[in-house]
Amino acid sequence: MITIKDGKFYQDGKEVKPEFGNWQQIRALQAALRESNLESCSGTVVSEEVSQYYPIIVFKCPLCNTQNRQHFEDDVDEYHIDNSDVDGYEVSCTQCNTDFTVKAKKDSPRNKITLLYDKPEEE
Repeated sequence: MITIKDGKFYQDGKEVKPEFGNWQQIRALQAALRESNLESCSGTVVSEEVSQYYPIIVFKCPLCNTQNRQHFEDDVDEYHIDNSDVDGYEVSCTQCNTDFTVKAKKDSPRNKITLLYDKPEEE
């Protein structure tokens, strides 16, 4: 492959004389012309960590004693997820399908929630 450096043709690191009609030299000249007509600007490469945190509610169903783990796709902005991030969420037991509504109490620890559900009617 022929390259151009300081206005001269080089092949395999050695200078070669210009030849009229040499297609490799013509291609090298065309590439140099294209490159010289391009505009340029400076840039910087940086790295950035992008983290998303998703709430997970873990609870034991009081009706069937099934341990549940509910993952949510709603990401939260801060690293420390707390109970206010899931206040009002709806979850269901994976075994008996009982529906629960999450209630966050302001006076409880950050990760503690209350799950409200309809009391089943007694038969």
